[in-house]
Amino acid sequence: MLSINILLHPAVSPCTDISSGMSSLLPVPVTILNQNDIQDYGNPQKWGEPGFAAFIVSVCCLASRHLDDPRVRADPSNPISAGTQWFELLGRIRTLPIGDRPTLYNIQASLIAAVYAVGLGKLTKTAALLAEAVTMSIDAGLHRSADTYDLFDSIEDEVRKRTFWCVYIWDKQFSAHFGRPSLLRLRDCDVAEPAPVDDEFITREGVGMPPLGTECRLSAFIVSLRIMVVLEAVLDVPPARQSDDSNSFLRRATHVLSGGRRFKEMREEEALLDDIHCKIPTYWAYSPETVNSEDTIRMTQATRLHCAEHFVRLLIYRHRFSELVAERTAGSGVEEQQTELEKESLISAHNSALQIVGAHLHIAKKGLMTYCASLFLSFEAPLNILL
Repeated sequence: MLSINILLHPAVSPCTDISSGMSSLLPVPVTILNQNDIQDYGNPQKWGEPGFAAFIVSVCCLASRHLDDPRVRADPSNPISAGTQWFELLGRIRTLPIGDRPTLYNIQASLIAAVYAVGLGKLTKTAALLAEAVTMSIDAGLHRSADTYDLFDSIEDEVRKRTFWCVYIWDKQFSAHFGRPSLLRLRDCDVAEPAPVDDEFITREGVGMPPLGTECRLSAFIVSLRIMVVLEAVLDVPPARQSDDSNSFLRRATHVLSGGRRFKEMREEEALLDDIHCKIPTYWAYSPETVNSEDTIRMTQATRLHCAEHFVRLLIYRHRFSELVAERTAGSGVEEQQTELEKESLISAHNSALQIVGAHLHIAKKGLMTYCASLFLSFEAPLNILL
């Protein structure tokens, strides 16, 4: 534990400053953090709890990426090395006997470390850390509703919900951007959404009501998870199994287990997105007022929601276009003209791609790309335009 003791000493490390200000430094996933985490940092007893040390170190890894301070870099002259020394320390902490206990701190540590590893380009490591967060979430029962049982006080209940949905969101994002199978399915979970109430109105005795006119910061997170739920429906399409043998067992089983999926335009999924869009609070809606706001959190959150929505729309329109083309050309030797529905789907896909590119350009002009944390979308959108 010598490395951890050195890490804690403010005279030789900026970690104390990072951790005390982590709620303002971290672009994702701030919803799993609360004031208790900041207070616990200075409590020596907390450092003996399974996962707490790993949680703090993972926070330092991710937050260091947003600090222009040579002290947070393994190589002071290389900004990309920010936090890599703590990432190595995190790997050693996770080998301790208490490193695999399904505590909230361990789950959060694995998730935040996975987010950091994406930025390093270590995708296999990211997948492993994310899978560990999913596994421990299930082992801890975060995916199941505890509302009918008097097991947790209001604070812990909300933190459990927020933690699970953060893991869920990143599982869907990682699956969509890198073509990996999703690890969590909505049909396996019955946990409710977090309450649309900010930390200051939640006590151990209950969840309070914020004053009228108060803008809830957590409502943006709830919108985000709803978009990811629709994304799951879009991604949950079984691949066509090719086989020359019409009696192939796997081919027949795939047909049966997938419900004999036929042509689907994903109109229901698009309608869900329309409903989500209409219910986005005005404060977080993507509008000229929002994007020109001096409030960085408001502007970047609104941009994230806007880009996430149009990314899912992009996938829907692209899928619809592919299905329409496949249906038109199937079993026909005659080349037919492109239909109006195909043109409409293609134009819609391009429009969504342009929305994503335009939003990212606006963020880039303000020098806030690292805070927007939706870099994957900026790659996907131009690719769609080129295709």
